[in-house]
Amino acid sequence: MIHDRASRAASVAPVALAALSLLLAVPGGAAAGVLTGNCVVGERPAATLLFPYFEVDIANPSGTTTLFSVANVATGVPILARVTLWTEWGIPTVSFNLYLKSNDLQSFNLRDLFATGAAPATGPGAGIFPGCNDSIGGSVIPPVTLRAAHTGVKVFGACLSAGSRGPSVATGYVTVDAAARCPSGNGGGAANPSDGASYFSGGSRIAVTDNILWGDWFLVTPGQAFATGNPAVHIQADPDAFGAGDYTFSGAYVGFAGTDKRRPLPSRYRARFLQGGPFSGGTKLIAWRDTREDAPAPITCATGFTCAAAICKPGWFPLLQRNLTLFDQAGNSTNLGVTLSFWLATQRFDVSQLAPPYNFGYLDVDFDRQGPVPHQAWLGAEISAEGQYSLGYGATALNDLCAVSP
Repeated sequence: MIHDRASRAASVAPVALAALSLLLAVPGGAAAGVLTGNCVVGERPAATLLFPYFEVDIANPSGTTTLFSVANVATGVPILARVTLWTEWGIPTVSFNLYLKSNDLQSFNLRDLFATGAAPATGPGAGIFPGCNDSIGGSVIPPVTLRAAHTGVKVFGACLSAGSRGPSVATGYVTVDAAARCPSGNGGGAANPSDGASYFSGGSRIAVTDNILWGDWFLVTPGQAFATGNPAVHIQADPDAFGAGDYTFSGAYVGFAGTDKRRPLPSRYRARFLQGGPFSGGTKLIAWRDTREDAPAPITCATGFTCAAAICKPGWFPLLQRNLTLFDQAGNSTNLGVTLSFWLATQRFDVSQLAPPYNFGYLDVDFDRQGPVPHQAWLGAEISAEGQYSLGYGATALNDLCAVSP
């Protein structure tokens, strides 16, 4: 899974109709895209699930970990699902398959994967799918390699993340695709969405366009009596809607040829924040962003520099945004403009870092980078009272990218 850039780049393919338009008069100008209804995001069965952020405190068994579940919506039909972990730089590290029986649900703790390097065992029955043993799972990556990749430690002399949460906390995100086959007998192997056309199309493709998956995820910190959760981000496939020149969810990996057929996520959101009062724990934001990197791969850094050094960064770093505006509940606004608040492919941070002039209000963020190039994203929030309760929810999307050229 962890290759050099040249080998990964070789696997990447070469490079409407608006029913309703939306113009919002807020600082930063009009939203990119139009609300056509074709790309509405919702909790419906999907071909791809995005778990937009995970965190595992490797050093502390009572520290934060992430649980997630993947389920088969189909009755009477077993399926395969292909799971891929990505770092905070959007670089894939390990992939494996799950076998799901009719109406089956598999739930697991990412702490186990980081501790053992073993994928969950699923089956028997997986042998009906090409390339799969009857039961799949088991060892898929050396755990020391996986931990290093997600904590900013060099792997074979290269970096896959900066370890933004420190050397003992692994972060990243997860995607899960409805799948047709196993790349290896136990369901492991290097095949992942960044392989481009070979992953999404052709007779030996991995991913399929069946909207048959659903799931959810939870951040849990047992030692602090804290937990929050969200449905997975359900990304539907639409085989008839997308073609060359369309912005799709995995479009960067297929040269924006539309062959992945997955609907893109929006680029503009609004989310509440509450600081103080009954919400003594304040508000944290979780943001996933599309780096638009066509062939994400480890970055070779000069000897003597750590992965956290300024000289060791991906070419797209940092991810800016077009606009960020804070509002109080009476509609008064403070425009923060372009900030370095959401500069990674995935992050979780406290709203207090934005120094809001209001304790209660909401924010409006346009994740498109400056200029005409659109960037899909996802935004969520978690609001808590310390040691008592918490809640998580997805922000409200204000646009879609179906009618926008990539």
